[in-house]
Amino acid sequence: MGRGNDDESRTRRSAAVSPTTSAAYAIEPSPDGILAGRIGQKHTERFRSLEEARGALGRGPAVVALPRRSLFVRTMRVPNASKADVRAAVATQLGLLLPLDPADIAFDFHLTDDVNTEGRLATVFALNAQQLEELKASLAAADIEVSGFVPSCLGSMVLASQLRVPDCLVISQSAAGLGFDVIRGGEITYAREAPTVAEEDSLRGEIARTLAAASESDLPIVMADGLALPSAEFQSNESPLVDLASHEAQRMHVSLESPRALMEREKAKRAAKTRFTVLLCAAAAVMWTWVFLNDSDVNRAARQSEARFAASLRTLNSAVTAAEARLLEKTKLKTTLDRAFAPKQAIEDVLAVVSNHTNDGVWLTNFSAEFGKPLEVRGTALTNDNVSTFVADLEGDQRFRDVRLLFANNGTIEERHVVQFAVQAHVIGNLPIVDPKKGGK
Repeated sequence: MGRGNDDESRTRRSAAVSPTTSAAYAIEPSPDGILAGRIGQKHTERFRSLEEARGALGRGPAVVALPRRSLFVRTMRVPNASKADVRAAVATQLGLLLPLDPADIAFDFHLTDDVNTEGRLATVFALNAQQLEELKASLAAADIEVSGFVPSCLGSMVLASQLRVPDCLVISQSAAGLGFDVIRGGEITYAREAPTVAEEDSLRGEIARTLAAASESDLPIVMADGLALPSAEFQSNESPLVDLASHEAQRMHVSLESPRALMEREKAKRAAKTRFTVLLCAAAAVMWTWVFLNDSDVNRAARQSEARFAASLRTLNSAVTAAEARLLEKTKLKTTLDRAFAPKQAIEDVLAVVSNHTNDGVWLTNFSAEFGKPLEVRGTALTNDNVSTFVADLEGDQRFRDVRLLFANNGTIEERHVVQFAVQAHVIGNLPIVDPKKGGK
């Protein structure tokens, strides 16, 4: 087995992928050596150490591919919920899935599109947390900036997707030799590593062992990294390792973290939330103080405005009261003048009316009338009947009220029997020129 070219290979389809990513390169470390590839290049290179790879590839963040031999790949049904809820559900099942203490497992998962009544199918990737911490320390010592720790087999998923082969076995180079990744329905179901083999028969033996371990009878073979196998259905010069830094791989949002890193990240989130809450409270306090002070200024201005308005209103009320008093005085004066010069019934009219009520047996001797006082009439009659008739006539006249006979005395004039009388009546509309003061004596 060796490298071949596209013209000589027996392929049904080939693909060239040029991923665009923020990472500068992808690197797969292992005790047997380092495999790395710069983004935008098709081929990978082998290095003896991380420092050598760092020196050759230069600075920039790196996607770190976790070796297949250290990685556990499992599938399980999870609730069709948010990733945070699924993570909690997976964490409770790790002890049943893996031969490790759940507290010592670094894991992440990929949610597939396979959903049924039992939930969504998830592919779980797990690693001993101690191994991950040791790998972090080695990368830090080599001054390699890490953008994420990704299962190396995910690159085969990306390549299979690019080739549009949902079911296949992808064979590629790995840091320890060859990587064998089983893809079923576009998802990783099994991954293993084997030493590099030179003979085609040996490679076929590794393929058979991989399919048997994955409980697969037969799958199309995809040879990646320019590896050649005459009977392979697909061949590509692309490297699944470099594909780990592609947008398609990044959209899977898979990056393993140790429990300690998760705790530190959650602690940082809580600290950030606490800081935000404190800042929010401080901002609220400042805002409340500003509102309070501004409200105090507004209230002070409002009170001053109200005081000025109240003073103006009092002045206007005083002016209105004075005007009303002057109007009342003028009204009283007008009433007095009207009563004096335009009474409801003139004195001469009253005298004429009273005279018209006398009969042949009555003659008037005295007439007394003043403003606001009852009318008093004195006279002489021949008989008492003449007096009664006169009084009755006055009572029946609407110009008078409260008509009453003051006295009727019998007398003689030149030996003739007569009746001297006095009648009092209130003339309607006869008001005093000036109203008497209330409560006055």
